[in-house]
Amino acid sequence: MSRALLNTVLFLPALLCLTACGKAETSTSRDGAVQISFEQISANQAWEKLTSSGERPERLAGEGGLQYFMRQVELSDIRRRELGLTFWHDYPNDPRRYKWLALTVRIPPHYAKDIHEWTGNETTINPNTAALNTDALAKWEKVYPDMREAFRNSAEVTDIERRFLWAMEINQTLLRMVEAHTRGDHVDAASVLEKIAIFAEAYPEAFSENDKSSYYSNIGNLIRYVMGHHRAVFGLDEEEGIYGFIERLADTGNKAASSLSKVLLKRRQNANQEKKVDLSEGRQMFMSLPSTVGYQPSTFEGHVAYDHDILVRNQKFREIGRTFWQKYFGQKEKLEWLAITSNGYSVSYDQNFVDKIRGVRTILDEEEVAEWEQAYAALSAEIFNDPQTTNAQRGYFLHKDINGQFRQVKNAWRDNKDKKGLQELLDNIHILYTEYGSHKDHNAHYITVTGPSVHSFTIIRDYKTLGMSDDDLLTFFEPMFSYEDEDLQNLAKAAFNHVELRRTPFEFKAQTLHGEVFDVKDLRGKIVLVDHWNTGCSACIAAMPGIDRTYQKYKDKGFEVVSICYDATERKKRVLRIEEELGLTWPTVDGESQEAFIKKKYGYQGYPQYMLLNRDGTLYAGTGEVAMGRNLPALLDEMLGAEQASKNK
Repeated sequence: MSRALLNTVLFLPALLCLTACGKAETSTSRDGAVQISFEQISANQAWEKLTSSGERPERLAGEGGLQYFMRQVELSDIRRRELGLTFWHDYPNDPRRYKWLALTVRIPPHYAKDIHEWTGNETTINPNTAALNTDALAKWEKVYPDMREAFRNSAEVTDIERRFLWAMEINQTLLRMVEAHTRGDHVDAASVLEKIAIFAEAYPEAFSENDKSSYYSNIGNLIRYVMGHHRAVFGLDEEEGIYGFIERLADTGNKAASSLSKVLLKRRQNANQEKKVDLSEGRQMFMSLPSTVGYQPSTFEGHVAYDHDILVRNQKFREIGRTFWQKYFGQKEKLEWLAITSNGYSVSYDQNFVDKIRGVRTILDEEEVAEWEQAYAALSAEIFNDPQTTNAQRGYFLHKDINGQFRQVKNAWRDNKDKKGLQELLDNIHILYTEYGSHKDHNAHYITVTGPSVHSFTIIRDYKTLGMSDDDLLTFFEPMFSYEDEDLQNLAKAAFNHVELRRTPFEFKAQTLHGEVFDVKDLRGKIVLVDHWNTGCSACIAAMPGIDRTYQKYKDKGFEVVSICYDATERKKRVLRIEEELGLTWPTVDGESQEAFIKKKYGYQGYPQYMLLNRDGTLYAGTGEVAMGRNLPALLDEMLGAEQASKNK
């Protein structure tokens, strides 16, 4: 590696900022002041360096946008590994090192011998044939076993995290085997298939209700990887091999693994029995583009790894697809590809890849944004003006375009209090109904009919974060009272009810899960967060621990939380388990019998939904403003500050 490249590695951004904190070694002076040890200060500085944003590498002459982006990704992963190894050995009592290890195993550097060759390979849909840096890989494999043992034996690590690491080890092994097969090296397929079976056997079921989606997704991804994406690599392209693997999975006692393998086998058999269809070259190329990631993990490390994969795959899908536009894609592929890429900016348009992964607000690269907007305008105009494009397809495309407009309008208001693009967004939602949503063409995509309702509900939920006033909201919905669509009429009524809620107290009365009568009126005089949810909403459950941390911090200042669960009658046992596992101490109310009324009155078309109520029961902030509870502390400080200022007058 050249000196210039080495310097670039050392100053590149780390992959993420981990939230786990090391335990400070402290002492107490005579006056009671807590003193943090020098070692803890040093550890914090080292951790800050490991998770810092760093600097972007300079773009090389002639380097394409996707190559530049992928080089940032790989160099960031290398930097994270090298700084993490130092942190691991220098601070053996700091539990943050376990968070680092879990992510390093989940998102490993690819150990390319020549990073420029590797990035070149990553910009195509062909298998990556970049030469492997065997010395770097051997170095890692030498130190990893001892770190793994420390991880598994640490009291700071949970069972879910141990299982996560094991699954990611197998995932990394699969990656290495596919790379080896591509290079023509020998692959011991039987050994890794047995590792998957042993893992399924060790964890026949999830640890808890809240962990189910993450765990079964991990199992499913491993099985899909070998049975669906790389059958030839793992010897599953012959009937004997695939039947043997399915029998082995069935023997593990893991119902999820057994069921999924049978489903994949049935699909394969059906495909073999059906008449082969000759796909066009464009269709084949479109289907070969990187697919989206299809699971939602429950651990923090899993979420960061998930975001990493999403951003990389989206960037590849967009940039590789642009190179195929004229040469390979037909009208159908162009429409599908453009609809997928219309949902806002990909990570390359943020100045810092790592900050994007961390969820930190980043600064857009205005030059790249302008380049994409110009290209996008030309590509979309070509599709709209194509005689082959139907009216239904134009509606579908406009629906997807509106999704991206929402993001842009929110950002403009958040960053500059600018209503740029707002009126165009509102006009397009009405156009989607008046020009595309009311037709009866049986070939129309379903979304052109439901799209106006979906977007109108989003307006109710997020209008404050879009820069709209109450009057703006009512002006937008007023025309919908005259529309034929009953859903839009109901949403218009809900919008007026929502505004009225800012003047009229929220009322709700039902029983708690323990049979006690709950009336929200009894909480008058308190600031109250009403959390509307159901057990099928994983995002609702994932947000609860964060809300609980805020509750514990502010409850002595007059803050209360109440959850209204809208399937608590049917799934009472599950709701109670969730409540117990998360250690929630606020009341959960059974709202199942009143779900239809609440949805119609306030326009709720999904969960989670939040109401942050003033002490008089009126609405202070809605779902979009509460932002899954992430913005809750700031809102409470704002409310309490206003109260104090009023008292001081």
